[in-house]
Amino acid sequence: PLVFNAALTSSRDKTCLTLVQGKKATAFPAMCNKLSDQSEIENRVVVDGNLVTSRGPGTSVEFALAIVEKFFGRNKALELAKILLFTRT
Repeated sequence: PLVFNAALTSSRDKTCLTLVQGKKATAFPAMCNKLSDQSEIENRVVVDGNLVTSRGPGTSVEFALAIVEKFFGRNKALELAKILLFTRT
């Protein structure tokens, strides 16, 4: 899977926007207006196929758990969330 945190900051803007084009994604709030598909921008983490995006540093645990789920399955992600005392929806 292609995994990155789409904070979309300055020098990376063009590359990140190219990677998310045609995909559902989220990004740092100040950069969401640059996404072509804005249907998921309020979500903290978005998974679209092999693309995993998040809104920034405050979503890092959710982002990491989404990656774990993508590679190792939902049960492993839930197990890890429990160990981390993190409630996942």
